[in-house]
Amino acid sequence: MDRLLQAARKPKFVFTWTGATSDAIDWAFYLVAGVWWIKELSFAPFQLLSLGVAVQATILIMEVPTGVISDLLGRKRAIVLSRVLMGASFFLMAASRNYWLLLPVQVLGGVAWTFRSGSDVAWLSDELQAQQNTDDSADDDEELDFRVERILLRKHRLGMALGSVAIVTAILSGLRSLEDTMRLTGIAYIILAFVTWLLMTENGFKSGITRGKTFWAIFREGSQVVRSRPRLRRIVFVAAGIAFAGDSLDYLGLKRFLDATGTVESSIVAMGAFFLVAVVGGFVVNAIVTRQIGRSAELSRVTAIMFLIAAVGVGIAALSNLWVVIGFGLIIQDSMRETFDPVLEGWVNRDAPSDVRATVHSMVGQAESVADLAGGLVWGMVAQFLSVPTALIGVAFVVAGVAWLAERVPPSVTAAPETETVGS
Repeated sequence: MDRLLQAARKPKFVFTWTGATSDAIDWAFYLVAGVWWIKELSFAPFQLLSLGVAVQATILIMEVPTGVISDLLGRKRAIVLSRVLMGASFFLMAASRNYWLLLPVQVLGGVAWTFRSGSDVAWLSDELQAQQNTDDSADDDEELDFRVERILLRKHRLGMALGSVAIVTAILSGLRSLEDTMRLTGIAYIILAFVTWLLMTENGFKSGITRGKTFWAIFREGSQVVRSRPRLRRIVFVAAGIAFAGDSLDYLGLKRFLDATGTVESSIVAMGAFFLVAVVGGFVVNAIVTRQIGRSAELSRVTAIMFLIAAVGVGIAALSNLWVVIGFGLIIQDSMRETFDPVLEGWVNRDAPSDVRATVHSMVGQAESVADLAGGLVWGMVAQFLSVPTALIGVAFVVAGVAWLAERVPPSVTAAPETETVGS
């Protein structure tokens, strides 16, 4: 039993399984929440994007402070608190149908996101380093940054696998009650927070307090890292560029898709089918990207191609009136954007020193939130006063432009080890 518990507390296992479970819960929640917002509550385009703006405005304010707190007091506490708050946010989303009362719930979700953002990857890097220093079974010859990048992509694959189960469960539960399904996802998140607290170690973390650091000292050190590294600055521009299009695709894309379907019940089934096919597409793209880990130039080129394909998918969704074709276009772009998330985290992690790793991740996240906030307002106004397809066409051009930036992300200075196969 002790040996089983010891294996379950290994950093790779904890990060992969708790992170993938979190992703699966997110899939289930946003499947039913999207149908609820668009079909049952009939939110207008600007109202939908305002829900995203509430989250991004919160992230803009809280992202860096919570990242500094994570570096100062501990990544484990930040991650557990994030999951508790996210659970409360999901549970409370079903408490009211009043648009103005739902906005504070979105703010709570934004706070939850900021405590998680960067803390999980920073925790993984520290624990792997500590394990490598003490555990003879650790992969001593494999460079740490490449291990982290591979684990990020592995977590993404497992999240999609668990997500497919969560999607089917959400469809069956959502056909009975959308509100109850959202409450169940909130409860699941709080249970996950408890499991996370039990399993997570913190052997590699040295708090800022024990190092004699203050909040502002860590903030200044993190800022200096972001400003002084050209590769990291280019990554920030890529992240912000795709974020400028992000909420528009997440909210307006789903509205475009669901408006073309029929009743609430048929929308749940159609949305579930859309999510499941997106999972399959995500597996394919993940496999391609995983083979490029350790080849910085090739990974930048593959990322650029991903964004070009995503732009084509958005264009297809904007120009068609058939829900099947709209769904096909959205699946294309979603598969590409979903796989970029672990790539971005790996890129940032490589350039972030351990002492301020969560802070650097949070600063990149803050840049994303600024762009996301601006994009939500811009594309929301376009969709409200012109049309949703017009907004999506504009987004497609932005995503294509980001491809040009992504292709120009310079390679890291670390030499690449031999790459692994997808199934390893």
